[in-house]
Amino acid sequence: MSAHKLPREWLSAPFRVADPGTAGTYNLDNKGRALCPVTSTTTETRTIPAPDATGQECMVYFDTDGGDVTVTITGGQGISSVVLDDAGDAFKLESVSVAGTAKWIPAWSNGPLSGFPQAMGEISAASVTGTDSSLDIAGKAAAQGGAIVVTGGASSTATNAGGAVSLLGGTGNTSGAGGAINITGGTGGATGVGGQVNITGGTPIAAAGGAVVMAGGAGVGTNKAGGLISVTGGAAAGAAIGGVASLVGGLGGTGGATGKGGAALVTGGASAATNADGGGVVLGGGAKNGTAFVGPIVLGNAQLTPIWYPQAAPAADGADTPITMTVAQMVAGIVSMTPTTGRAVTTPTGAELDAGVAFADVPATFGFDFSVQNRAAFAATDDILTLTAGASGVTVTGSAVVSPGSTARFRAVRTTTATWIIYKIAG
Repeated sequence: MSAHKLPREWLSAPFRVADPGTAGTYNLDNKGRALCPVTSTTTETRTIPAPDATGQECMVYFDTDGGDVTVTITGGQGISSVVLDDAGDAFKLESVSVAGTAKWIPAWSNGPLSGFPQAMGEISAASVTGTDSSLDIAGKAAAQGGAIVVTGGASSTATNAGGAVSLLGGTGNTSGAGGAINITGGTGGATGVGGQVNITGGTPIAAAGGAVVMAGGAGVGTNKAGGLISVTGGAAAGAAIGGVASLVGGLGGTGGATGKGGAALVTGGASAATNADGGGVVLGGGAKNGTAFVGPIVLGNAQLTPIWYPQAAPAADGADTPITMTVAQMVAGIVSMTPTTGRAVTTPTGAELDAGVAFADVPATFGFDFSVQNRAAFAATDDILTLTAGASGVTVTGSAVVSPGSTARFRAVRTTTATWIIYKIAG
């Protein structure tokens, strides 16, 4: 045979292989090139036998879809099975020598197929596993660097959600920590800013936008704390200002007067244990350096935002009977009496204050304010109230008198365990 006739003879050879049916194996004997159709009537399987020699080619295509077909690849190198789930699905194998044995390697597929690794353009497989200490997926270097997009699969059923995309750090061994997940914007050029990191809930067709949830990991085991969530502005270089950490409610809708902006909520964790305290919310200005000032905490804005405070129902008026306040009454913020002569309003002890107020999130030298209201007539000059320290652990400094017809404001400060100082700050 003349060499110039080889391509024609190769193309005219009988390379189409009959479909062996469910659980069958294709007959590739003496087939340098094989075309293997698949026709199913239900969920089925097929098998491609190991190649006879190097240089063989085998293309499998889904002709008629009556149910998904799992095609097992015998003698595969980097591929073991492929699932065909739509008519028109196709993939090609080629045989090469691996350590002296002919092996099938994946050549191409006409779309993402479960079990078939894509070598160019995209990766779509049941799993991608590194073979060394790391697995790198890098966008192509170009005039504008190539993006990397990881997309969950689209749902084909009206009521089903699209496929999730999960980033999961590796499991630690014995006492080793679990692997971190780092999401970092790209490094800027010589004068370009660093790349932004955007985490955005999904955009719907005609429904509420998708939520973005950031949650610390749950503790596992006896008395193990939950994981921390920290939002920190970037560190500055030189004399520049550190990056802002901003928590902003969403922009309101424009369709009418009711589309107000979304609230920004910061809430301590709820307690699940019997009689246990909820988690605190701590707002603190940045630490100073040297003789500078601690960063301020600013409430409100240039539009004179009103500041709202929760107010528990005040304790019932103590009338004309001397009272010893409970911690709950002090924390509620307002204690009142209507005396007809001089009366005492006594604080709890320092230990009782410790037991009644959560300090897990509050350092020493912090405190809270409360008011004592004297409802006696202003002219009744003898009907005064006097804030009196509890039996132990409390010191009242300065004037403790609350005159008739007035309200005095006090600040209770914890200095150390079961030790409090109360200052009169107004009235």
